[in-house]
Parts: sequence; C-alpha cells; structure tokens
Amino acid sequence: MLPPLCIASIYTHPMPPIRHRPSKETIIQEAITAHRTGHYGTPTRAAISHGIHPDTILKRIDGTRQSYKEAHQFQQKLSPEFEAAIKKYCTILIKHHFPLKKSQIRKIALDVYKKQLRDAGQNTS
Repeated sequence: MLPPLCIASIYTHPMPPIRHRPSKETIIQEAITAHRTGHYGTPTRAAISHGIHPDTILKRIDGTRQSYKEAHQFQQKLSPEFEAAIKKYCTILIKHHFPLKKSQIRKIALDVYKKQLRDAGQNTS
C-alpha cells in the first residue's frame, strides 16, 4: 500500500494536456487556403510546405478529387443529422466527466440507426 502522501499527490497534480495532431483533411484545407491567399506561388509549393503530395492539392483545387468524407458518404448508415446529434451527446457526457467507450458509442449509434429504419418503414406505409 502506498503512503498517504503519494496517493494525495496523484490527485493534486493534473495530467498534462493531450496534444491532438490536425487531421489530414485539415492540413489539406490549410494548404489550399494558403495557396489561394497568395502565401505560396504555386499549389505545388503549398502542398510541399504542408507535407502533402502535390497531386492531392492540384486535384482538389480542380475538383477532380473529393475529400474522404464526401467520397464515402454513400457508405454511411446514419444521416448527418443523427451523426451530429450523437457527437453532441458524447461531447456533453465528456464535459460532465462521463466519457464513453467505443462499444457504448457504437451501441448508441446502432440504436439510433434501428430507430431511423423503423421510422422510415412507418413513413412508407
């Protein structure tokens, strides 16, 4: 058993903040914005300075390549509204110090999806 002083020090010293890396999509959007605002002479320079392959930026600017989220939207089972509601619910729980496990979030999403199917079935008849 630890002496009381050690246990007390565990609770009085806060954990260091978690540093989140920006998502790949965020970096791509920053590179496009930097190019459009004139920070770089060419899209290629903007891409290289942000650590992205130049073809990604060029095709995104031309409109020939979609973001991952846009390209795979047809695979989503939940509507964006339901997804946003679940995200908001989880955020509220986290703020109140009740973080959810992945399995719990998955169950909530599955329940919402089943309700969405039931509601769609009732509206068709």
